Amino acid sequence: MKFRDIFHKRASFWAASNYGFTFVELVVTIIVMAILTHTVIVNVGDLVQDTRIKNAVNIAMADIRIAQEMGMHFRRPVRFYVQSNLNRYYAQYADNSSAVLNAEGDPIDRTFNTGEFKGVTITDTETSNLLFSDIGRPSIGSNENRIVMELNRGKFTIYIFSSGLTTYEDDDGGGCGCGG
Repeated sequence: MKFRDIFHKRASFWAASNYGFTFVELVVTIIVMAILTHTVIVNVGDLVQDTRIKNAVNIAMADIRIAQEMGMHFRRPVRFYVQSNLNRYYAQYADNSSAVLNAEGDPIDRTFNTGEFKGVTITDTETSNLLFSDIGRPSIGSNENRIVMELNRGKFTIYIFSSGLTTYEDDDGGGCGCGG
């Protein structure tokens, strides 16, 4: 028997025996695909939530800085209120309780756990009533820094220093010297 004949018999045997998938192969493939899909969905969901929290931190730090700068600009003291029970913060001029406006002309007044901040909560604060003097100095007492707000049970913490610098720290110990 020639090599060519042996090869043709083997090739036809393989083609006939491997025609299609068995039920077990199909079930295993579906299970593996389901596990991979679930893993991707869970990780993307966590990423979306982390992005929301980080966005809220950046906006809150910007709002604190704007309140501070508007007080300096108009030479008026500004109060920055944090209401953790309502997931809200806002800024008002201390001399007449009028709202401090941002660059777009909107009052600095944000509520978390709604809309774009769904799932972001203010869980703690050391100062619910932060006062900036007309030269931008925060009244935080003798402490070197104070927690302005903590989001999602310590996931991120926003601090203000006696110099007026705002910064944050995440639950892994990372952060930035952004602001003031």
